[in-house]
Amino acid sequence: MHIHTRMQVHHFQGHSDDVLCLDVSDDGTLAATGQVAATGANYICIWDAERGTEEVRISVNRDGGVFALAFKPAGGGAPPFLASVANDEDSSIDVWDLRGLVGGARHVPLLTSIAADKHRVLSVAWNPFHKRDDLGSFVTCGDKHLHFWTFARDAPAEDAAQEPGRVLLRRHVPLWYDAILLAALMSHVHIHVYIHTYIHTCIRVSAYNIHVHIHHIYRYDATKQTALSVAFIEATTADDSSKPSARGYTLTGMQDGSVFVWRWSDDDNSVSVLKVLPSMPEAFMFSVSLLL
Repeated sequence: MHIHTRMQVHHFQGHSDDVLCLDVSDDGTLAATGQVAATGANYICIWDAERGTEEVRISVNRDGGVFALAFKPAGGGAPPFLASVANDEDSSIDVWDLRGLVGGARHVPLLTSIAADKHRVLSVAWNPFHKRDDLGSFVTCGDKHLHFWTFARDAPAEDAAQEPGRVLLRRHVPLWYDAILLAALMSHVHIHVYIHTYIHTCIRVSAYNIHVHIHHIYRYDATKQTALSVAFIEATTADDSSKPSARGYTLTGMQDGSVFVWRWSDDDNSVSVLKVLPSMPEAFMFSVSLLL
């Protein structure tokens, strides 16, 4: 559909059942659609977005078909990878290697796959600001689900069943905090925990006394939250550190209307809450740092 004239430009015809997901590469040359079929074949179609012709069809050996998919951004070039999420009981993630399409190949190999979660995954999105390696990273969100994913080029040493050199997906579960109870009575040790919220809070625990100054802390139960959408920004003034993240910042829209801002730690690959834009008084935001 032309955005200005609202006239049909191309009609993509190739699926035999419901199509629940679609994505267009950032250079505008390719489109991908995923089929969800109760019975029969499940597959992904890669289309030439300019001509409206089917470039390649990827068979997906997953129950329930494909529920979500996304091209990896390539800075205006052809997308190197496509991530898809199945509609099966494990919300299985498959990453497809599209690099051969540039040379005219009509076979798309599977780069790697993993079982994501028993909860339903609703969407997948690649981080366009990931600068640490060529493979990149992406985020999946859904029903009680928010996972950050990177790639590992070598199999873990403790897993002898994996072939060395195989590309694996590495899961990073973000650091949610429902409540904090910190008690430490250690001589000559001082622990300062700073919890920054939209209502300033400070808890100080020392060797011989505990000072607590709290103004309206509300409980946030992450286990009941559903992440509905995800977006990325390269920089944010919410991060007051002198070392900005090499992966940019991730924003997630939650079911209760709040928006979370997440920050990667480039030192230990952890992901933690940087800021929360609450939609109601019961929601709150914080980041935690421990200084020993």
